[in-house]
Amino acid sequence: PCEFLEPDIRAGRLYLLKGDSIRSAFALSGPPAAENGVGWKQPGAPALYIDRLGVGPGYAGRGVGRAMLQKARQTAKALGAEWLRLLVAETNLPAICLYEACGFARAGGMYEERISPETTLREYGYELRL
Repeated sequence: PCEFLEPDIRAGRLYLLKGDSIRSAFALSGPPAAENGVGWKQPGAPALYIDRLGVGPGYAGRGVGRAMLQKARQTAKALGAEWLRLLVAETNLPAICLYEACGFARAGGMYEERISPETTLREYGYELRL
């Protein structure tokens, strides 16, 4: 969501891959408020969370997402995190496949948020020990 980009920039937690245009971006942050219900392996351990990982449409399927996850891993470790974590919508199968191919393991449980009477957001937690 674009409304989060400005706070991410101000906080120094937005990372970009640029060429002639922005090819990909992600943010690294502390624990999201929306993680209740996720069973992390070591809940109190130092962790950073990937937010808003996105790859430009012209760069999909070219290894950009994998490269950005590697950069997130290196950056989180350099910042002192022991775990790199994220939440992903249960229906986002391409992202889930990417995370699993990059070594992330699904945590137990699931985060659920009621958006409207007929819509519930369900997200899995994924984590990687650094």
